[in-house]
Amino acid sequence: MGSQRDILHIVATSAMSTFLVAAMAFGAFAHGTRFRIYSFATIAVVIAFGACAASWAGPMLEPRPWVGLAERVNIYATMLWLAMLAVCFLRVP
Repeated sequence: MGSQRDILHIVATSAMSTFLVAAMAFGAFAHGTRFRIYSFATIAVVIAFGACAASWAGPMLEPRPWVGLAERVNIYATMLWLAMLAVCFLRVP
């Protein structure tokens, strides 16, 4: 399987991803239809690239550059969603 560190990383990443997707799902209803569509598109990207990262990952005995790309797409999509949520709240009178 892997070391204890690998297992804890998998558990922590799974928990964090679950809470982030839940926050996006609840936040999707904070504003209008356009933001809701954007939120669900972001959720789809996060789930798709998270699945890719999980399937490409394995024991870190050899380099796996595509895992890093998938992880970066996930984190940047999440950060962009948070920025868009903040902008939507700034625009509310």
